[in-house]
Amino acid sequence: MELKPGQLESGKAVVSNQEQPTEVVLKPIEADTQTPIQPTQETTKTLPKKSKTLTKIFAGFLIFIFLLFAGTLGYYYFAVYDQERFAREISTFSQDFEKVGQALNDTSVSGTTDYEGVIKITDRRKVFLEEKKEELTKIRPPLLGPFRNLKSDLNEVISTLIEVNTEAKSIASLMMSVFDLKDALEPKDNPFGQRTPTVKEVQDLFAGIIPEGQRKGDELFAKTPPRLMEVSFEELKASWNKAKPALSKFLAYVESLDASTPLNLSELNQPNDAQLKAAIEDINTFGRLVDAAINKNSAYDILSYRFAQGDLQAKMSEVGDVQKKIDELTKKYDTN
Repeated sequence: MELKPGQLESGKAVVSNQEQPTEVVLKPIEADTQTPIQPTQETTKTLPKKSKTLTKIFAGFLIFIFLLFAGTLGYYYFAVYDQERFAREISTFSQDFEKVGQALNDTSVSGTTDYEGVIKITDRRKVFLEEKKEELTKIRPPLLGPFRNLKSDLNEVISTLIEVNTEAKSIASLMMSVFDLKDALEPKDNPFGQRTPTVKEVQDLFAGIIPEGQRKGDELFAKTPPRLMEVSFEELKASWNKAKPALSKFLAYVESLDASTPLNLSELNQPNDAQLKAAIEDINTFGRLVDAAINKNSAYDILSYRFAQGDLQAKMSEVGDVQKKIDELTKKYDTN
């Protein structure tokens, strides 16, 4: 079977006609399937942006309200409540300090030379001050405000009072030894009464009191010196260094007297020997310094801390400043 040229052309036309619709049909299908997707995609992208913006604005507003509330609460706590709390605690502490402290600040000693009584009182004061210092550690100072350093200032004042009280006890202990030395060298009781003693009796008297006085003097001036009013420890010690050998010289003179002869008091008080006269003057000079030390360092003076001079006096002046701050704090917050 043969195909003619005409038939071949006709066959091409048929094939062509069959393929062409296929191409035409496919293109609209592609366009139809893609075209409806575009609006859907744009909608899903646009809506979340508006929602996030509103969420951020709302969250920012909430944060602002929270910060404002927290700031107000913080200001009230630190500027008002914390200050009032501290004022109440300090006021209670101060009132208790004054109440108990007044009882310890008495001067119930038996006399100006009752140094043993002073030591007992200073021991009670020490216990009280150390207890108050421990109580103060439990008070928390405010973080802000003009009174935030008041606790540390008050603690420094108590430490100063402890230091001064310790010094007072040291002075009382020294003065008790000074007074014992005076008693040893100058017995209060006259063993001879109204009669004139014999040379032997005088020799026996000084043979007992002078060595005992020298022993007590050496013990006294071997101590660590505290602060004294008017008469310094160094001045007393320098005078003692002259009086001690002078006492030995005077005792040797008394022992050289003839025990069988009547006692001539003028020979004891104003001997003819120049060296002995100088020795007696050294003894008398030391005696005058001892009397001055006792007069200027009485039991009452020590208990009132009159000896506080120099740096101690400067520290003691801070007590009044701190009390003014406490009064100002309690008045401002009306803790009464």
